[in-house]
Amino acid sequence: MGQHDRFWASAQAEQVHATAVSRRRLLTAVAGAMGTVALAACGGQATGGASSNSATAATARAATSSAPATTQTGSASRAATSSAATSSAATSGPATGGTATSSAAPTASAAAPSAANGASLVWQVEYSGPVTEKQYRDFLTPFMQAHPSVAVEPLNVGGGDSDKIQKALTMAAAGTPIDVLGKITFIQPVARPGAVQPIQPFISRDKYDISGFNAGWLKTFGTSDGKLYSLPWGLGGNAMALIYNSNLLNAAGLKPPSQDWKNPWTWDDYREYAAKLTVKQGNSYQRVGTDVLGHWELTGTMQFGGYWVNEDATKAICDSPEMVEAVNQQLNIVLKDKSSSATPGVNFKGNNTDRFVNQEVAISYIIGSKLTTFTQPDDYKQPYVVATFPKGTYSSPDMDTQQLAIGANIKHPDDAWTLIKWLIEDGRYAGLVSRMPTLTKDATAWQKKAFAKVPESAGINVIVDSLAIARPQDPVRSIPKAAQWSTDIVGPLWKDLLAGKTTAQAGLTAAKSRLQAMLDS
Repeated sequence: MGQHDRFWASAQAEQVHATAVSRRRLLTAVAGAMGTVALAACGGQATGGASSNSATAATARAATSSAPATTQTGSASRAATSSAATSSAATSGPATGGTATSSAAPTASAAAPSAANGASLVWQVEYSGPVTEKQYRDFLTPFMQAHPSVAVEPLNVGGGDSDKIQKALTMAAAGTPIDVLGKITFIQPVARPGAVQPIQPFISRDKYDISGFNAGWLKTFGTSDGKLYSLPWGLGGNAMALIYNSNLLNAAGLKPPSQDWKNPWTWDDYREYAAKLTVKQGNSYQRVGTDVLGHWELTGTMQFGGYWVNEDATKAICDSPEMVEAVNQQLNIVLKDKSSSATPGVNFKGNNTDRFVNQEVAISYIIGSKLTTFTQPDDYKQPYVVATFPKGTYSSPDMDTQQLAIGANIKHPDDAWTLIKWLIEDGRYAGLVSRMPTLTKDATAWQKKAFAKVPESAGINVIVDSLAIARPQDPVRSIPKAAQWSTDIVGPLWKDLLAGKTTAQAGLTAAKSRLQAMLDS
């Protein structure tokens, strides 16, 4: 038996052994994602709630009683299942990403292309308004020419991560798994129920080099229960870069902040700059020194080593000294110095990009969804320069990565793996949808092209340099109830902190109990 045969014999044996457990987990996960307990087919009592969906529950029941888990239908059947499956628009809080649905983005149809006597793959794609279905198909043409036995059908799933997770779980439970998942931030919600398969065996077999990827990202975003399930292809995040208005700093006589991640500027310096850059006329704010960088509960806490949950997201730890310090340091700027856009009495409209463009803040950040704005001088209007994030205990951008993963129990996993490698190579997939690639060598090339109109003095290379040092995001974003954590815990806590109704220590201690209850439920 050759090496390839041994690899697949072992993989298939493990897959068969795990099938029964995986399918029960899938049904449980689908029910959890929908807010119901649709487990009648597994011996449980099905109960309907306000958000229950009888069609999806029926699909889950049919998946248990029909074809075995190792049977894979064609892409046309999966497209039909996808169209029939309900994908309710979940509400995502600021930390879990907004929702965006593009009618121009491709949606799989029943007439999916197929290669004669070959493989048909369904690839769940990145939503992106400017990218049309024709552009996706043109993009895939070179791949299918190089691999004539493989046909690829792009599948768009609208909404935020919760919608995409639910669709992936529903299709897997129905026996029609997506072959290549390509738009998901944290892999754990689909890996734990068994909707995707570990990718490490393919990496090991092919001696595929993953040393260029940020190790923290591989662990936080792509690993579940000690196994690597996915590889990152494109970047986004709450705060990809810190920026400042160079004219305003010069006018205030302030030196440029550091652009060296090995020697970043300090949090104390940042606080001092914010205060000096704030301008009031009577009781009216003309300008504040800074925005709250990214999200206070993630970006700011990251700079001090504070986390809401432990590494495997089983224990709430948000009352740690690091977390309390992180919140207090942010509140010093907001409430004591009154030099932040979050300061009570500051009434600037719009988002952080709007405030920066309108010169209402001097120091701000670039959120992933607005990265392309800062490639066009006509859009960003103000001279900006990129600097490191101010160091508390650490200095890091708040980036997340989009993952590529192979569906479990699919018919052509080798071809799926081949597609994944092709999409990552030279930053192809990232370039198509205007994301920054995850590998430094690809990001360097992308930067020169994407920011060609931006003066070199802006220091875009600082963003590229941050790929090597960026800290992983808080695992709290991977929990099934991440949206509820954001709306029920984060929002009310911040409101009470700003109103002086609680302290960082007291508020985080109370939040810990509520968060632990979410983790245990």
